[in-house]
Amino acid sequence: MKRLAIIPARGGSKRLKNKNILNLDGKPLICYTIEESIKSKLFDKIIISTDDDKIARIAKSYDIEISIRDKKLATDDARVVDVCIQEIKNQKKKNLNFEILTCLYATSPMRNYKDIKKVTNMIEPHKVNFAVAMSKYNFPPHQAMKVNSKQYVEPLFPEFINFKSNVFGEILVDNGSTYSTFISSFLEEKTFFGKLTKAYIMEKSRSVDIDEIEDFNIVKKLVGLRE
Repeated sequence: MKRLAIIPARGGSKRLKNKNILNLDGKPLICYTIEESIKSKLFDKIIISTDDDKIARIAKSYDIEISIRDKKLATDDARVVDVCIQEIKNQKKKNLNFEILTCLYATSPMRNYKDIKKVTNMIEPHKVNFAVAMSKYNFPPHQAMKVNSKQYVEPLFPEFINFKSNVFGEILVDNGSTYSTFISSFLEEKTFFGKLTKAYIMEKSRSVDIDEIEDFNIVKKLVGLRE
């Protein structure tokens, strides 16, 4: 089966400016995902979907395709799902058809090629239509608190607040790094969490999704330890 990898990398970022190209240990952040996707040797094509000239210039140094996305898919409200659907359509216009899609977020530099292979290889006809990299919750989610209108905290799930964690069994969360699916299932359900979804559990040290400066500082320390 032919496999397609899409790396969505928008230029704009409100909480952490230009996060996809931040310098991490001597190279732009996005390079880590590009290099690991190539190292996996899984994909018939790898596409960077971006609206940013700087990101496009960085990607040109690799043997991958660069797709400049439509402006409507480069807004704060644009969904990665819609970006991937558009890229699949673009490939079909070129008479290029793929069976499996793997979406790789550029903000997860600790995820390695082995993780990418394990998620993608989980896809299996009639058994696994969607596979997602996940990690275990750091804290019991049923004990989440919210700030009310008077600035006091109160339980988000009051009916569960006094339950012990073992009541719920193992609880996982999407770690924002790696998603794989049959393209036919993806186009039908328009989600990475459709019917017959399985989880690949990644270690927390490889599951840091960079969204704020604190996340970036954590990754800088992890990269230093890895070396």
